[in-house]
Amino acid sequence: DVRCKMIHINDLSAAYEGAKYLLELRHEKILILSDYPKSISSGFQRITGCKRAYEEFGVPFEEALAKYGDLTYENGYWLTRQ
Repeated sequence: DVRCKMIHINDLSAAYEGAKYLLELRHEKILILSDYPKSISSGFQRITGCKRAYEEFGVPFEEALAKYGDLTYENGYWLTRQ
């Protein structure tokens, strides 16, 4: 009995769809929390997806609104507080 023990998420598409949804609601200052974007990491894919949505809506991507760090609840809290 072979069962899949992992789930794969299309990080680029998910980030694009999430950013697109918020931009459709006319939000322009969107804080993005991510792990450090390295080559083809999930962080890189998520930032790329967000940037694609911003570009599509003609909204400049503000690097200052992208916060990077370990993906933990505690770190998410502290990055948001910044």
